[in-house]
Amino acid sequence: MNKKLTIEFDFIKYSTEFVIWARKKKNVPHKFNYDLMKELNGGKQMTDVWRLPAIGRWEKTCGKHPTQKPLRLLVRIILASTDEGDWILDPFSGSSTTGIAANLCGRRFAGLEQEKQFCELSKARREEINCIEKSRCLISHIEDLHNSQNCAIVHEESCEYSRLPF
Repeated sequence: MNKKLTIEFDFIKYSTEFVIWARKKKNVPHKFNYDLMKELNGGKQMTDVWRLPAIGRWEKTCGKHPTQKPLRLLVRIILASTDEGDWILDPFSGSSTTGIAANLCGRRFAGLEQEKQFCELSKARREEINCIEKSRCLISHIEDLHNSQNCAIVHEESCEYSRLPF
């Protein structure tokens, strides 16, 4: 039987999050933009440990989500695993950090969220990046975007799509 922790300070707190890289079918190759990742890592092969700062205040201008991920992290994952114009689906989108990163990287996004307050937060964040000044501010904080010159913001009207890719 494991000892139950009774004091908050009797353990080491994780300061690392794990990302699982998966694919739908074994015989279908996954996408990995090796050359771009090498470019973003100063000409060296990208390693499996990424040191990125925590969420900045500039990421919470529209509000907060309890499990919000750093925009820099989602930008890097999207750049590593997709091409410009690809669709990204986030079935638990929360504050839509994945969607904001996708749009900043020139990808299209579909997100699902059941909590009304987080849907409203997501909408406010998406509307915010339609302002050129605000999107430039976000980009200025994300080294991978201005280092790679791979920023092509997707500006789409909210509309019903007749056929989604998934």
